[in-house]
Amino acid sequence: MKKTLLKWLRNSEQYTKTDMVYLIGQSGWLLIGQGIIFTSSFLLAWIFANFVEPADYGLYKYVLSIATIATITTVTGLSIALARAVSQGHSVSLPKLLRIRILFGLLGTAGLFALAAYYLLVRDNTLLATLFAVTALWIPFYETFSDYQYVLQGKRDFKTQTYLRIIQRFTLTGLVILTIVLTRNIIIITLVFFAASTFSQYLAFRYTIRKYPTLDDSQTPYKEIIDYGKHTSLQNIFLIGVGQFDKILMFKLLGPSQLAVYFFAIAIPQELQGILGNINSVAFPKLVNKESREFKKALLKKIALFSGLLIIPAILYIVAAPYLFTWFFPVYLESILISQLYVGTILFIPASLLWHYFYAVDNKKALWYGTFIGPSSVILGILIFVPFLGLFGAVLAIYLRAVLDLAIGLYFFWQKKTGS
Repeated sequence: MKKTLLKWLRNSEQYTKTDMVYLIGQSGWLLIGQGIIFTSSFLLAWIFANFVEPADYGLYKYVLSIATIATITTVTGLSIALARAVSQGHSVSLPKLLRIRILFGLLGTAGLFALAAYYLLVRDNTLLATLFAVTALWIPFYETFSDYQYVLQGKRDFKTQTYLRIIQRFTLTGLVILTIVLTRNIIIITLVFFAASTFSQYLAFRYTIRKYPTLDDSQTPYKEIIDYGKHTSLQNIFLIGVGQFDKILMFKLLGPSQLAVYFFAIAIPQELQGILGNINSVAFPKLVNKESREFKKALLKKIALFSGLLIIPAILYIVAAPYLFTWFFPVYLESILISQLYVGTILFIPASLLWHYFYAVDNKKALWYGTFIGPSSVILGILIFVPFLGLFGAVLAIYLRAVLDLAIGLYFFWQKKTGS
């Protein structure tokens, strides 16, 4: 069976113009892992839909969006710099970069404590004040320990990455579900979510540095890695901020219950994006230092082919969505049409490979344009469309960004790379 599969993959390469053995062999682990994670996420969503009030769920997601913005202070670009350096063959000390991220993350903690004080003293909202205070404790650690994935990605050890992500997600999902069923208290649920995320990722982090110990290598260009990480972090301030600011705007414009409807509408399509987006992770190590015109033509053909194939799962989901929501999320039937419209965004997933390419070859000019134009269009779209079209306006804003990102990516893909 293995020989037959290898033969079939090799024969298919004349049509895909891609190393299919590498792609399936490596992404196969990530796809399996993401499929299992999708199942656990689906179960968690079902528990939230049936045991937590929509208004409480909306508050929970609102706090998570603010927390994600606060993690900007952890120098998020060091994650990309780490993956790039490991892909280039450098021996990088993960704890050394981690200390930098944790130290700067304390700024995010201070910011959330200030926000908690604002809601308590100015808005007299004890619930939100408590939620932000609980969240503030975890900001320096919440995302930083997940850097183990970038080491494994750079090492192309997708098997270990998959195992660790499955264990981490099952631990998180199990503890949160248990908390929801036992307490239905949004404050305790939020506390358990951040604690379980942090500690499960910490254990995966410890395992990774034991498996790939880093000796003190004087040849490792730490200054270059840190400088690149800081530069990318500046871009991420806008990317991450805008990526969550749309949820905050919708919370303010439509309220927590409608925000909950929106999150359930996009939940399954976003999980599909996570599954399909693994191909980008597998491709990243092979994009480093590739700038020939022949390579670019081949990459565009692969993106077009991949986009065409994604029409199939998009149509299948559109047909299945009414049944899924009726059976599992009856409280959120309002989400069905929004979800069907949103799933079309998966067709743009292959185009995101262009941005992985820009990171891999360090095309700063393309990244800066992409950082500001696409995300800004989401905010502008929400401000224009949501007051008149509600949640439909939010989906329209997402499509506006996807089209602009594609246009910008294609434009710079054919331009000669510049270092500024």
